[in-house]
Amino acid sequence: MSEDKKIEIKKGTTYNGRTFFFSLNNAPLNLTMTDIIITFVYDIYYKENTARTGIDTVVLTIGDGVNNVVPLNGEFTMLSDTIINWAKGKWNYEVKFIFPDDSVKIWYENTLWIV
Repeated sequence: MSEDKKIEIKKGTTYNGRTFFFSLNNAPLNLTMTDIIITFVYDIYYKENTARTGIDTVVLTIGDGVNNVVPLNGEFTMLSDTIINWAKGKWNYEVKFIFPDDSVKIWYENTLWIV
């Protein structure tokens, strides 16, 4: 689907975003009329994570953290030009697609490290 790469950002700084290109059977995934939901969860079980209170989940949707969607190219950007003030540590995330036929697919998971 999308090339995996480690994402690390310093707390309180602007993240320039990450652009995803999804394909299926070597063709761009058609995202027309598809909801894209990216859910970040703070890993309270990771020993280096010290924040135990406050926001522990961040949900991004189209127009609110998921931007620059080019449906016919299977392309979108997450957290474009966003100041990250989340708790320091390990944030696991997944990218969920809800297609017009109501099928749901989670085709990507990764980790965002806030340092």
